[in-house]
Amino acid sequence: MTTPLLSADFLFRRNCSNNGAIQLAGRFSVKLHFWSMTKPQNIVGPQIRKLRYQQGMTQEMFAARCSIFGWDLSRGTLSKIEAQLRCVTDTELLILTKALKVDVNTLLPPKRTRIH
Repeated sequence: MTTPLLSADFLFRRNCSNNGAIQLAGRFSVKLHFWSMTKPQNIVGPQIRKLRYQQGMTQEMFAARCSIFGWDLSRGTLSKIEAQLRCVTDTELLILTKALKVDVNTLLPPKRTRIH
């Protein structure tokens, strides 16, 4: 007797491996690569979120403000930028600074002080 291709045998196991592979209780496994989780894609995301929040803007409001400066930014893309999951080009960086009404240096992370 053959078992159907899709059966209860192919449910997810509760224990996933450390390397991001999802193990299935069967003959198959799916390996997911989380490149963005291992290395931030930009350095300005947290500052953008902080400044946007300080100015009382939602992600949708801020995306609308960016569109005034010529960038059709979606809320989802803004979310990825703030979470450092998406790169930011130099042109996009300039639009972000205009929309936040800040200097480019304001978006850069604070310098660490050196101990001599």
